Amino acid sequence: MTARVPVTMQRKPYMTVRRISAEEVQDLVVKYEAGATVNELAKYFGIHRTTVSAELHRQGVAIRGVGLTGQQIGESVLLYDQGWSVAKIGRYFDVDGMTVWRSLRQIGIRMLSPHERPSAEEGTKLAVDA
Repeated sequence: MTARVPVTMQRKPYMTVRRISAEEVQDLVVKYEAGATVNELAKYFGIHRTTVSAELHRQGVAIRGVGLTGQQIGESVLLYDQGWSVAKIGRYFDVDGMTVWRSLRQIGIRMLSPHERPSAEEGTKLAVDA
């Protein structure tokens, strides 16, 4: 008789690692240098974004600065004021939510905990750190 392992203790199945060919690596570099983002390339090639970054580093490609433009930061302030989470804003701009969080903090926006943040319908005045 085999003992049953509780569901919470069962291992998750391993993800299949996809390796890209030398031709795909060259295509990845060309697309990146033409303006494609790391996230776009990850989706296109079916690989993780860290794999894209690693391949670009291995090929000696200079990585573009990651972050939000001034216009995107201004729009992020408005969206955050409307109740959007930093994760949702990040998805909107195709960046990580922490990128949005850091950008808002750098301009003095007091970040609210999820229970302090209004719903998207309510909106709120933004509090600036003193």
